[in-house]
Amino acid sequence: MKIPFRGIVKNVFHLSAGEALARLCNVTIVVWLGRGYGVTLLGVYALAQTLTQYLQPLIDFGLRHVGARLLARYPEAGRDVVARVQRRRMAMAVLVLPFILAYSRFARLPGDMKNFLFVFAAIGVLYALSLEWAAWGQGQMQVVGLARAAVPIGILAFLVLGRPHSDRLPPYLAAGNAFGFLLQAALFRCWWKRQCQGGEARTPWGEVQESLSWGQASILGVANLCGLAFSTVDMLLLGLLSNPVEVGLYGAAYRVLNQVIAAYALLMIAIYPRLARLHSADRTRVIGAPILVPLAGAGIAIAALLALASRPILTLAFGRQFAPAAPLLFLLAWSIPFDFLTSYLSSAFIAWGMGKEILIANAIGALSNMVLNIVFIPSLGARGAALNTLFSYALFLTTLGMVGTRARQRASCEDQAGCFPAGAARSANGPPTPAEPSEDQPADTTGCDVSVVIPAYHSSGTIQRALDSVFGQSLPPREVIVVDDGSRDWERTRLIAQSYPESIPLRFIHLNSNRGVSTARNTGVAAARGRYVAFLDADDIWFPHKLAVQYEVMTQNRLDFTMHVYRDDLAESLPGDETLTRKPLSPPPISRLTSWTPLVRNDNTSTVMVRRATMIPYDPSLRRGEDFKLYMTLLAQSGCRAAYVRHALSGAFKRSIGVSGLSQDVGAMHLGRIAALRKLIAERRISAWQYAFGVSTETLKYPVRKLRVWSRARLAISRRRLDWPLTKY
Repeated sequence: MKIPFRGIVKNVFHLSAGEALARLCNVTIVVWLGRGYGVTLLGVYALAQTLTQYLQPLIDFGLRHVGARLLARYPEAGRDVVARVQRRRMAMAVLVLPFILAYSRFARLPGDMKNFLFVFAAIGVLYALSLEWAAWGQGQMQVVGLARAAVPIGILAFLVLGRPHSDRLPPYLAAGNAFGFLLQAALFRCWWKRQCQGGEARTPWGEVQESLSWGQASILGVANLCGLAFSTVDMLLLGLLSNPVEVGLYGAAYRVLNQVIAAYALLMIAIYPRLARLHSADRTRVIGAPILVPLAGAGIAIAALLALASRPILTLAFGRQFAPAAPLLFLLAWSIPFDFLTSYLSSAFIAWGMGKEILIANAIGALSNMVLNIVFIPSLGARGAALNTLFSYALFLTTLGMVGTRARQRASCEDQAGCFPAGAARSANGPPTPAEPSEDQPADTTGCDVSVVIPAYHSSGTIQRALDSVFGQSLPPREVIVVDDGSRDWERTRLIAQSYPESIPLRFIHLNSNRGVSTARNTGVAAARGRYVAFLDADDIWFPHKLAVQYEVMTQNRLDFTMHVYRDDLAESLPGDETLTRKPLSPPPISRLTSWTPLVRNDNTSTVMVRRATMIPYDPSLRRGEDFKLYMTLLAQSGCRAAYVRHALSGAFKRSIGVSGLSQDVGAMHLGRIAALRKLIAERRISAWQYAFGVSTETLKYPVRKLRVWSRARLAISRRRLDWPLTKY
């Protein structure tokens, strides 16, 4: 692969124009504080800045990337996108204030320094007023860089003009911080007013709502937060477990190191778009030894120079009182080669759509860094934090190496099966030739060889909507099987089902007693005649091209199991939403499914299509978590070929949890998934690592789900929106 150095240098120059000014001001402030006010005040300021840094990913929580992507894709809908994103960011800014207060309360600082820490960090919530993400989405990198310099310019201006005594320094720093954030917000507002001139444009509401949903944005938010925690949690823990002098020495050493890391980060930002455009055949080469070895070598050379010159650099920049920080900088310098490799690999994997894998790797690195610091900082102080940084980087790089192995396998798979048009097979030395019908790929084009199984329990109020979506498919199924699980309203459900035309055969099966959704689905699968089986819950709907898209993916790639994106709360979508009816590109975007995927993501049964020969029964002993256990068992089978369609093809008119159906009882749903994990480990379907990871994630998700349900219920009561549909499946 030829690397266009000229283009990369040009991009770095544009990105670094404002960043250089911002960093120059930041370095000037740190040197001024270190030389003029001593180690303690510099340590408290560094701690306050670190706490402010955490506010930004918490306020954004993925909205920065999602909003920028929406603006880049739909610039004509900028007014609506900005309004929605800013409302969410304002709400997040209010929610983070209690966390700032709690940290300031428990920090090992004098009382007046605790007050300064809280005030300085709380001012950082003004970041929610900034439209930096909008300028980034519009590609205005010079505007982004110059506006970022507003905050350090404001702080430096107040220091220069006031020249305060040490006891009056905190108010000046806080005032300069407030002035800088307000100046930044004003600059972006002025830019946005000029940018938004023009008439009204139609907003793609469905795309906006899907992208801004908590499920979509929170993955990026958590990943960014984990990445920040990996880099800076040592500073926060030093503030809690050590003293201001240790924080000041460590902050000075880390400031020097950060200049190298930040310059390299600009290079990664510039090269990211080129990594994203690589074909699968080129991906294995760019994460191979010919590129990684020179990167590591450059990092080692820079680390050696910085380590040898650590004492002169610190004394020249901050004064002789910071000479004790030289051993810290000596240790931290050797994290540079690790950072060069991890930053490059992370950028590559994110560019190739492996965001969840990077989230897991970042979480492992951040958690290890936190645990090691809690253990070693009380006894070793700042030196323990520096050593822990090296250990955590090594673990992070090891985890990324495992992700790299998976990326090579994925690229090889796409090169063999996904780099030519759907419906075509690759010849030995020529162009693609049409694929021949096979057992997995019927030649019939009038419909699809799919049996649709719909379990129903007290669902007469929603079954018609579900059946309408099946009979409205652009590619009709072979048959529809409705299984009533001993409902009291089963006769009404049967009359609704039998009212549909005979163009698609429909069978209604009534069970005499309620045996659970697992038995209902197993009954439907046993009665199915199609080569593939697709499931639909009675209170969900399919979008018109669901079967056409998913059946194409299954047959053309000879897959055993597929799922796709699911949208909840369709009642909030405006009528005529084009995202519900438009067909995605052919072939649609897909990604790989593994036995780790269900541990991270909660997918809906109405997204599943499985080859009937591969299908196994649902576990009837589980009333909840039965679908999760089925997914894990299927994906753990040797040779199971599975994929995830990255396009919304089904949805529901309710929230995903805590409203109605089997997901209404959040506690029972949590216990059901834990029970499913225990059965999976007992049956040796999953590894001990998967079991531990699954139990941990479920334990963390449970209080979040409870909080979401509680807050939504309070909101519904205040709005008198108690009209949720009553259905069990």
